[in-house]
Amino acid sequence: MRTALELNAVPAIPVEEETATKQQILVSRSFPEPILDPALIAEAVADFAQRAARRLRKEDQEAARLTVFASTSPHRPGPDHHPSAHVRLPAPTHEPGALAATARRSLEPHLVHGIPYMRAGVMCLELTDTGAAAPLPGTIPTTAPIGSLIDAVNTRFGTGTVGLG
Repeated sequence: MRTALELNAVPAIPVEEETATKQQILVSRSFPEPILDPALIAEAVADFAQRAARRLRKEDQEAARLTVFASTSPHRPGPDHHPSAHVRLPAPTHEPGALAATARRSLEPHLVHGIPYMRAGVMCLELTDTGAAAPLPGTIPTTAPIGSLIDAVNTRFGTGTVGLG
C-alpha cells in the first residue's frame, strides 16, 4: 500500500526533520608498515585523539569516555596482540590536550616492544552537547581551552599547521 501511495505522489511515511546526534566518534588508521616501537604507536594515538577532538568541537560535542586501541594484523605471521584501554574522563571535554594525554597514558603501558602493530585508533563515547554536563562542585579545568585556537590557526594556514607535540 505504501509503495502504491508513494508512486502516486502521496507521502506514506512522514519526513524526519530531526537528525540523529552522533553516539561516538572514531579515528583510526592502518599503518603501511608494521610499527614495533610502543612510543611511535602512542604518538599516533595522541594524534588520533587530537583529530577526534577537532571533530567533537566541529559537532559542538564533548566526550565523557575514551577507548584507545592498537592491534596486529591477522593476515601477517607473528603474534596476535590487541591491547585496548577504556577510560572515563574526569569531566566531558573536547580539548585536544586532555584527550591526547589520556589516550597516550592509557594505552602505552599495554603495548609490547617488538610486536608488529598494524592499526591503532581512538573512540570518543558518551557524547553530550558542549556545556551540557555541569562541572562537579569544587573542580576547576586542568588545562587551558586551546582547541579553538588550534582550529583557528589550522583554518587560516591549512590543516595540520599546528597541533600538540
